[in-house]
Amino acid sequence: MWNGIHAYPDLFPGLRFGSNRKEFQQAIHDDNRIAYRKDPPIPIPGQCQDFMAIHGCDWASAGRCKNLTISSENSSRGYECCCKMELYKPVCPEPCHLCRTALEGDQCFSDVTWAMEVGIKEHPEWYQNLTEISTFEDFQRHLQASKPCPPPCDRCYTTRPGERCYEGVTWAIEHGIISHPEWYPELSPHSRFNDFQHHLHRGGYEGCPLPCVVIGEGISVD
Repeated sequence: MWNGIHAYPDLFPGLRFGSNRKEFQQAIHDDNRIAYRKDPPIPIPGQCQDFMAIHGCDWASAGRCKNLTISSENSSRGYECCCKMELYKPVCPEPCHLCRTALEGDQCFSDVTWAMEVGIKEHPEWYQNLTEISTFEDFQRHLQASKPCPPPCDRCYTTRPGERCYEGVTWAIEHGIISHPEWYPELSPHSRFNDFQHHLHRGGYEGCPLPCVVIGEGISVD
């Protein structure tokens, strides 16, 4: 928050000096290069410190590492560091209840404003499920998939039939989890619909909003 954002702004897309602590925690959760590039470095064996600081393990996951066959890739520095030492695992947990409606001065604010005033008129095909009367938060949520925007602070919404997100969740439940279980490490074929929607929302896929989750007899945001 005090040094990294100035020294390595490319590691913090969409953030600036003054962004809140949860946003920085989310950035480190998503890109563990940050933790290994900081000074003083985290002591780890061999040359993985340098590898992680430069390359990271974006390509790796528990499923990807498990499915690798004996090949030259297995003897590479990436395989040694990411898979054998399991350095693909986030060094920071994902922050709870991260949300913030973009403010003037944020890159996200400029991107949302342009999308609402220009983009939706000139390229409506870029904004599925949105119209010229959609809210600022609707556009900000949509831009999570392609721009460094935080999730906006507004009420949850469970997608409905006919929406792009609903089709994406349905495909994930019926086909994706079966064909590519490594894409859904925290889910199983028996997970709830909203769990799949939450997974797609976190990844910025299919324009999925934050879902509502039933807990007892009440509704809460997952």
